[in-house]
Amino acid sequence: MVDSLPQKHIFWGKYLLIIKLNLSETSMLAKALFSFVVCIIFLPSLALTNTGYDPKDPHSPAPKKTLAYPYFKKYAHPLLSPFSYHIGVGITAYAGDLSTPPDFANQKNHLTPLLNLGISYRLTHFISLRAELSGFQLYSQPKENSNLFTGFKSLNAEGSLVLVHEFIPKSSIESYSSTFSPYLFGGVGYTLFNPRSIDDDRDLLAVNDTTVSNMALVIPAGVGIKYYLHESINIELEGGVRFARTDVLDGNVGLDNNRRDDMYFFFGARVNVQFMTKYRYRRHLKR
Repeated sequence: MVDSLPQKHIFWGKYLLIIKLNLSETSMLAKALFSFVVCIIFLPSLALTNTGYDPKDPHSPAPKKTLAYPYFKKYAHPLLSPFSYHIGVGITAYAGDLSTPPDFANQKNHLTPLLNLGISYRLTHFISLRAELSGFQLYSQPKENSNLFTGFKSLNAEGSLVLVHEFIPKSSIESYSSTFSPYLFGGVGYTLFNPRSIDDDRDLLAVNDTTVSNMALVIPAGVGIKYYLHESINIELEGGVRFARTDVLDGNVGLDNNRRDDMYFFFGARVNVQFMTKYRYRRHLKR
């Protein structure tokens, strides 16, 4: 069995095995990162195989490299565009000076609404680029027995651009081999926030006749799962965190010497619809 494998595959297999053995005493995080790199980066490159070529047959066509594993293969479908659009709803949670995870106290039982809409472009059968606009509310009362902080409510807007990595290729969905596809996402975004006092509705960012910036960079990341009703329509359940590069998301400016950046969470569902097109024979050939 081993003798039948190409020498390149055997070389890389031995090389990766040595690395794995050297990681035997390291942390679980390092092992997980190593496994991710092997599965996502190295193994697809090793899946390059010669097709239609027999060295013993003098009439065999010239060898041609193809991807047996379609990780890097550009997405193409004769009837479906790589573009899709979505709309979703959900709830939010805030984490900062007033409330820290996992104890999200005094947040109206998380009845803080979230609405998002966006468009995605499928790069490969595994990876998509997603642009999204979200409108949402954040709300929190201060911790019990705390006279330092002021409770806030805020209507926010966010724009984000993320890469979405699915673990089940779209080709398996389109061949009806699977209807579920878990995924990870991560990227960058910007948020606009407007914290106001719960007690008297005053602007919490207006301090000493100056106004603190109400815009901040955010780093979105999270997980989700897609359920395909049809190869072009799916329902997504998603949870994610936004790491905000600001400590005044709650409007409490300069009240705590132990400065920590705030964050907030999204939990929601969305419907995603892939654009249908006229039949494209060239896209059929690219599959």
